Amino acid sequence: MIYPNLPRLALSIRQPWAWLIVEGYKPIENRDWKSWNPGLKFRGEFAVHAGVKIEETYEISLARGYHPVTNQRQEFPVPSKYPTGGIVGAAEIIDVVTFHDSDYFVGHYGLVIKNARPVELIQVKGALGFFDWRKNLEPVHG
Repeated sequence: MIYPNLPRLALSIRQPWAWLIVEGYKPIENRDWKSWNPGLKFRGEFAVHAGVKIEETYEISLARGYHPVTNQRQEFPVPSKYPTGGIVGAAEIIDVVTFHDSDYFVGHYGLVIKNARPVELIQVKGALGFFDWRKNLEPVHG
């Protein structure tokens, strides 16, 4: 199957962060890429891959109605279950910064994100850094 509306490169992000990004709540993705400079130069569209692991502490905070970083009350609905192990959306990196005023910025580097959108889960094996997700498509069992 071909996915013409999705970028070739993907970045794996744990849940619930991937969901927050594709739903437009999280405008920045934190990274510590001091030794991996190609990621700091990347700009443009990328597919958002949700890793298999979920960061449960943050998932619980969101489920209880709290911001996962500031612990302030949140006023938006969250899913009862986060999709994992595949492409969950796409977004655009417009800048890489070392400071950002978003409450979600807590890293050494922040990938500033715009134009995020969710897609139905496409099962794909993840990888480190930016990767060509089409090479990692999981076979469909039925």
